Amino acid sequence: DRGGFGLDRGGFGLDRGGFQDADPADSLGLDIEVQRIVSGVGNRPRKAVLRAAILALTKLRAWRPMELAAVLRFNADKLTERHLKEMTDLGLLVRVHPENPAHPAQAYRAVVRE
Repeated sequence: DRGGFGLDRGGFGLDRGGFQDADPADSLGLDIEVQRIVSGVGNRPRKAVLRAAILALTKLRAWRPMELAAVLRFNADKLTERHLKEMTDLGLLVRVHPENPAHPAQAYRAVVRE
């Protein structure tokens, strides 16, 4: 028995697309329009489609990358690397902990322009 491999090991949940039949967006209480956008992402989404879904979700509240990845059925590391970072650099998203991009509780929310 080597120990250290208990239930606290994250990373093997909903972020692994193709292993679940249920749509994670269904259980989040999202309004019908956001559900439609999220369900339209598919397995290999175009950048514009994926980013529209990210913006729709982050307008509702701040999301951690793992949460977004679970709902969008996308790899969390790639989501951060290819989309969240660039969208933040473009001024579309803001970090909840801007002083520390690698903060363990880092989350992103949409910039609301008036």
